[in-house]
Amino acid sequence: MFCKRCGVELKDGTSLCVSCGRAYEIETTQTSKYYFVEPKMIQGVKLLLEGLNKVYPRLNLESEHLKQTPTRVARMFIELCSGLGEDPARHLLTSFEESNYQGIVLIKDIQFQSLCVHHFAIFRGTAHVAYIPDEKVVGLSKINRVVETYAARPQIQEQLTHQVATAIYNHLHPKGVAVVIEGTHDCIEVRGVRSKGSTTKTSEMLGVFKDNYKGCKDEFMELIK
Repeated sequence: MFCKRCGVELKDGTSLCVSCGRAYEIETTQTSKYYFVEPKMIQGVKLLLEGLNKVYPRLNLESEHLKQTPTRVARMFIELCSGLGEDPARHLLTSFEESNYQGIVLIKDIQFQSLCVHHFAIFRGTAHVAYIPDEKVVGLSKINRVVETYAARPQIQEQLTHQVATAIYNHLHPKGVAVVIEGTHDCIEVRGVRSKGSTTKTSEMLGVFKDNYKGCKDEFMELIK
């Protein structure tokens, strides 16, 4: 196997190019994607394992299972943080004129996973996003894309909720936007307090939803039950 960037042969079955740092491959049903792996990330994971070995000497750093772990962890975080390299608002650039519809557009039960910026542990859950158009609508899947892209960044749930709502409000200019996110956090469930089944709910209401104009907020909350 050869590096797709510089052509150097990858020795001993490794997926890391010693020349340019690029090197692993993600197989999908359609194509193979190649990413640059920052060598500092790999070295950082190695240092973490060495430090963990100081705390718990039973960790066998020579284990065959740990041989490629630093590279695997590095590429995992590159994948989980891919939203840092994208502008979520690009999904809202193409809209359609629709002057007749005056009701709520709701995209419910959008599944997501993200990274807690405090511990870099996973949090996952469901987002409910609604807006009331002001003569402009967007393809329904684009709302899912906005949530997906913002979620692929290290952050807190409150920030994710705010980002999704303000992006839609600022780019579609609707009469109002409502976002409710329900999440479970590994930093709560698997460490620290270790509270299983604890759910965090956050919401952001903008425009007419904030004022509950003509009961639109009440209608939204009823729809997502």
